[in-house]
Amino acid sequence: MNRWLPIVVRFEFALTLMIGVGTWVGCEPGGIDPGGPVHLDQDGGASDIAASVDALAVCAKLEFDNPIDQALCPQLQGVGLSPRYADPYSVCRRLAIDFLGRVPSWNEVTSQCVGKSPAEVLDVWTTRDEYVELARRRFADRFEYNDGIVYYQYIVALDALVQDLYRGKLTYDEFVIEALVAPAYTMRHFGESRVSRAFQVFLGRDAHGVERSDLQRLWTMWVPMYAVDEDFDFGLEYYEATVYTSFCTPPYDELFCTSHFYGKHKVALEVANPLLFDDPANILSLDELTPAQWEILKTPGKVLTTLPMFHEYAVTEALNRLLGWDAATRLPEVRQSLVEYFVGPAQLDIREVEKVIASSSLYLQVPQPADDVVEPITGEPARWRYSPRKVMEVETWMDSVQSITGYGIGRCDPRFAYVRGGYINNVYQYVDHEYPVADPNNNAPDMRYADVARLLGGCPDHYESFRYTGTGVVHTLDQESFIQQMCWSPLAGGLSPGGAFGVWEKPSFDLPSLNLAMTHWTRAAWSREMRPEEVGFVEGLAKACGEKGAECEPETLLPHLCTAMLKTAEFYHY
Repeated sequence: MNRWLPIVVRFEFALTLMIGVGTWVGCEPGGIDPGGPVHLDQDGGASDIAASVDALAVCAKLEFDNPIDQALCPQLQGVGLSPRYADPYSVCRRLAIDFLGRVPSWNEVTSQCVGKSPAEVLDVWTTRDEYVELARRRFADRFEYNDGIVYYQYIVALDALVQDLYRGKLTYDEFVIEALVAPAYTMRHFGESRVSRAFQVFLGRDAHGVERSDLQRLWTMWVPMYAVDEDFDFGLEYYEATVYTSFCTPPYDELFCTSHFYGKHKVALEVANPLLFDDPANILSLDELTPAQWEILKTPGKVLTTLPMFHEYAVTEALNRLLGWDAATRLPEVRQSLVEYFVGPAQLDIREVEKVIASSSLYLQVPQPADDVVEPITGEPARWRYSPRKVMEVETWMDSVQSITGYGIGRCDPRFAYVRGGYINNVYQYVDHEYPVADPNNNAPDMRYADVARLLGGCPDHYESFRYTGTGVVHTLDQESFIQQMCWSPLAGGLSPGGAFGVWEKPSFDLPSLNLAMTHWTRAAWSREMRPEEVGFVEGLAKACGEKGAECEPETLLPHLCTAMLKTAEFYHY
């Protein structure tokens, strides 16, 4: 048994306690709030009205580059307060997790973040594939991709639309119009559920009974037909998306294919043989549809994008997701300012919405409640005075652990829950996918990452499992097991070329080497430098580990250090 093992185990336990309980990154206020506490009167008396008039007068004299800051002014600068900005290292970490899906490397912090505005950072980061990957994952959940139900090529096509949206090739309106007649959507949801899901995803609420029964008529002609994929030798069976024009033959088109609730809209195509319902000429495949026919079929999305709440919810979803609380409801003036700022002749660019939110004082403030303003009803600290801490999504947490340790087991393919396959020349082959390849001879997917993620609530199959955030003993043990695997693998943790072992200058233990290792992990995990209390802790560990050059094995110490850092609350929250 290694004679230093009890020391490093105590170190791991002590560091976890020291950091995990109460030490947070970026809690130092970035500014001083002038004036005393502002208590909002629940009764809304004359004093409140006078204060509101004075606040508007103050704000009228100020200029703002950000519409959110301008809308928020009457509750900040207008009453003698100022935003409490987080330090640039905390902001950088927050931006990386929200826009790249992982913690930033120290090089990214120092060369791409510090000294630059959030807008300048995001102008670069939103062009990266990682930013698009996050959007793909969100929309996989929203559309409920499942390649066990829907033909995998249809999912590929809808996923490509999401990528076009987040690469600026489609406006948000154009994307929705295309998505609601994409075969991956029309074959995943049927009848009234097509309306219900569209409302949930793009309007933030379920459709009520009349809306469902009325608007489902706009999808009447979409019918699944049994088919075999002839592009593959193994003959992959699936349900083909077809347009059955006979369902909208006059006079039934007025009854079954016309919506009246949001204006009269008919979705019916010319029928080749009206007298014979099952004539194959009346059934159109996707390849047979003309551009003019596609324009008619796209009516559901055209109707949805004209509803008053459509752009409002697009802004609401982005605002609440990036801030981590229901800002759209608590600050309706902020939501309205974004809608008015973005919705115009050019339609909505959701990427620009996200950039403006991330450049606002609402996003950039410290994650520490301020007692100077309280909510009028709850009496709690006002949410617009700080940026509440968020918890990493499962994949974000796993990808961050992998990027820090320098060792990984891959990723999930957001499109495919299972990865379809079949026999070709007596060898079972899988379709192209984005999972790691376990066997290059048949393109078999390596599902280790997906198995861990699904235990923790990520990588859902959208049939038996859906995304969730869980807590509890089993959940914690699953996280612990993954961290141990990453930190203690011969290729991972402190021992990887990119890990702390790379900065360990000597084969024997000494304080400078331990300081280098601790500095490396602090920067990698928390995106900051060591604090004085942490420097003192390292000195204490060095003294405990051995006096005057007593040896302490890096191969044992560094994985413990890795495990301790990644188990802290400061790492998991941001």
